[in-house]
Amino acid sequence: MSDAGVVLIAGGTGSLGSTFARRLLTGSDVVALRILFRDESEQDDLRRHLADSRSRFTFGDLLDLWNVYDASRGVYYAFRSSAVEQGPSREFLS
Repeated sequence: MSDAGVVLIAGGTGSLGSTFARRLLTGSDVVALRILFRDESEQDDLRRHLADSRSRFTFGDLLDLWNVYDASRGVYYAFRSSAVEQGPSREFLS
């Protein structure tokens, strides 16, 4: 992905998303990488592991329109590698 500009990964702290984030930061011309996350502990681990000034972490939920809108402003490419829990089980996971 040459000349990638600003990239958003929703679910970037999971196994697929974090692997993709590392690949983007090492093998492309990404100007900025935004990672939308819900899990604080995984976010902290990934932030330390990436240690790249181009990465920015944004707390949010894909089911909240304003979270997605704020995170995606100015983004060239967006990828979703997150699971979306719905219904009663979601209450226990938050």
